[in-house]
Amino acid sequence: MQYMRRRVTAALFALLAFASSARAQRGATVDADTLPLARAGEARAIGPDTAKVIVLEFLDFECPTCRTFHMQRGDSLRRAIGPDVRIVYVTFLFSNHMRSWHSAEAGVCAGVAGGQKGYLAMADRLFEHADVWKEERDPGATFMRYAREAGIDTAAFADCRARDAAAPLILSDLEAAARLGVQGTPTFVVVPRGATSAEQSARTAGNVSIADLMKLIEQARARAK
Repeated sequence: MQYMRRRVTAALFALLAFASSARAQRGATVDADTLPLARAGEARAIGPDTAKVIVLEFLDFECPTCRTFHMQRGDSLRRAIGPDVRIVYVTFLFSNHMRSWHSAEAGVCAGVAGGQKGYLAMADRLFEHADVWKEERDPGATFMRYAREAGIDTAAFADCRARDAAAPLILSDLEAAARLGVQGTPTFVVVPRGATSAEQSARTAGNVSIADLMKLIEQARARAK
């Protein structure tokens, strides 16, 4: 049990390493994709990496409930959380969603090419137009148009997709989701700073209210070290 707890805890906090690893890579010899993935990790995180509370939002761009939450409450949550909370958007894919991987890759590559602004702009378009791209045999041209509309470097975006550069980050997300027992989207895992086990986090799922999420965040603030 203790061994499994360590594994789950490691998975929980390994997610956050992508969002702050750019500093750790300074001066180091790394392969061509390490720093872009670090940028992508940082791009999908909002708030300081010294935050008292981390909110991991597991999502799938093809998930209708994720879409509803994002379009109805996403902006409100970002405004409500305060400067001591960090939100990290984490990939979770469903096997019956045929374009989930493609859209997750588009999000990560938008972060690689356009930073946080690029990731959020791509996420907005993916959710807003999900009924369009999820029906396409090959949504690549549509994703490229979204990148162009968002002012993202389209050459860097296309290169990221062509080389499957997003795959390590997506697979890491899926492994962490499995270890944490995430079974659906959206799932929110709220972690206080200093937590040493997954049991010290709280979670909720579905199109939850901002009030309910803020209650979990306030509880985590009180437990933060």
